[in-house]
Amino acid sequence: MMRQPRLSFGSVRIVYAAACILLPLVGCGTDTDAASSNARADTVASMAATQSPAALTQAFFAAYIAELEANRDPLRTDAPLRRQVSAALLDSLQALDARGEVLDSDPFLLVQDWPDSWRTTVVAELDSAGSTADTIRIRVRLGGPDSTAAVRHVQLTAGDSSWKIRSVRSP
Repeated sequence: MMRQPRLSFGSVRIVYAAACILLPLVGCGTDTDAASSNARADTVASMAATQSPAALTQAFFAAYIAELEANRDPLRTDAPLRRQVSAALLDSLQALDARGEVLDSDPFLLVQDWPDSWRTTVVAELDSAGSTADTIRIRVRLGGPDSTAAVRHVQLTAGDSSWKIRSVRSP
């Protein structure tokens, strides 16, 4: 049984509006209905043109983890979250799969297993030091202030009508 998610917005850089958008995205309780999950992921995809890159990245990771927790592939062909990932990254992941190569870890979380706190706490903020006009770097903190927290550097690139995730790295 999944615990009811709580989102933590400790950074003043994440606006209150993001909380209003994210709470419905991650769902509550034991919701495993695929239609409900797709609706949450569709919301992430539709935010692309109007939300800040940090808010989009935060929403993507919250919805991505919710999909994994529900034992669904977040990047399946019909998945709305797939639209938030660059074609180059998708092509790279598909090429690995076509060759039968198995990744040692999840390509976005960069681990095989993650602690429960990652499910409930996702905070993203702009990293201006790594950003340019057509590339933005976002610092994502997964988990709370304890020893299970992790930081990921997410690089977004300007896509057709929105920012797309191009890479995820550990610092």
